[in-house]
Amino acid sequence: MANIDSNVRKKRGRKPLIEGCSTMMIEANSWANTISTKLGRRNFQFVFSESYHSQGIIKVPVDFARKHFQNLTETTKVLLRLYDTNFEAELKVQTIENKIVKCFIKKGVDKLIDYYEVQINEGAVLKLRKGKVNIFDVYLQLNNES
Repeated sequence: MANIDSNVRKKRGRKPLIEGCSTMMIEANSWANTISTKLGRRNFQFVFSESYHSQGIIKVPVDFARKHFQNLTETTKVLLRLYDTNFEAELKVQTIENKIVKCFIKKGVDKLIDYYEVQINEGAVLKLRKGKVNIFDVYLQLNNES
């Protein structure tokens, strides 16, 4: 058994996002960074991991949700728009003590995935257009090997 001195113990820390990722996911992240920069404000990046892909969910970063959705109800209808195709979806916001702790888009994401044949580890950038109904313009990075 190893002798562990609590004064010398180092925190392991988190792995860098890129460590342990597939080449496809790394390429998707790189593409998303480029598109996101070109789009300016009110956008976020997302890569369809196996879990999110199978559940038909897009996870919205909490910081983005706190900035843009603080006053929304728990479930809000939104549109996902790609070219001239709209997909009705639901934005789900979970709060604890009036602070957003989780946010995701559901019900409609699966239709977008099927329609555009989105695969695991492919990327998306979503740009928010606020209005009576919030619209997310969706930009997809699809692998040509499919």
